[in-house]
Amino acid sequence: MALYQPRHVSAQMAYDALKANPSGLDWYSWARAAGLASSQLSYAQGLLREVLQTANGEPLIWKDSAGVYKLAQTKPELDIYLVWRFKSLTTMLYRIEQTMIAGRAKFGKTRMGKITLRDMKRVREDVADLVAHL
Repeated sequence: MALYQPRHVSAQMAYDALKANPSGLDWYSWARAAGLASSQLSYAQGLLREVLQTANGEPLIWKDSAGVYKLAQTKPELDIYLVWRFKSLTTMLYRIEQTMIAGRAKFGKTRMGKITLRDMKRVREDVADLVAHL
């Protein structure tokens, strides 16, 4: 386990561990391979997702069928991950929308609430359309 280092150093260590293991790593194997504690890996993963994967042109994915994090090796592998993420997002947005509807029923309807609910529905439908285009 590494001592404290800046986030970008931990992110690079996590990235290097995945690069060295193209078939992927589960969470704890990834932490061990990177020489990081689980909390350090969690912190580093944010920067890896936000900066490193884009800068290096290496999309980080979760391969559910194998239970591992990995750098995508093929386009179909990436597409499967993206469809899964968009479907998850659609479900999350639907549940937020239902919570808004319940809140309006309990606490009263406002003009702003109506506009927000309409916009939420539009966002959810747009995300659902994205899945159809992948």
